[in-house]
Amino acid sequence: MTTTSSSLKLPAQLTIESVAGAMKQLRLAADGVEGGRVMVDASTLKDFDTASVAALLDLRRHLHRNNRTLQVVGIPEHLKELIRLYGVSELLTA
Repeated sequence: MTTTSSSLKLPAQLTIESVAGAMKQLRLAADGVEGGRVMVDASTLKDFDTASVAALLDLRRHLHRNNRTLQVVGIPEHLKELIRLYGVSELLTA
């Protein structure tokens, strides 16, 4: 996972096997991002499953508790399909 002052890049793998550790890292990394909006670049995802949707929702909740917002960019097409399938498009896509 890569962090800049205004954005995060998701790891290449975000599956059920790696999601618990990744969610903790995402929260910590997001806390280091400056400003009210945290941009997450999902284009780096290569190996992912529905756990990636859970991780993004968890990050959104974490940010919301701190009066911050999440913007996810570069969402792979298959992840967009999973987000639509779970009915959370309005929460995770711009």
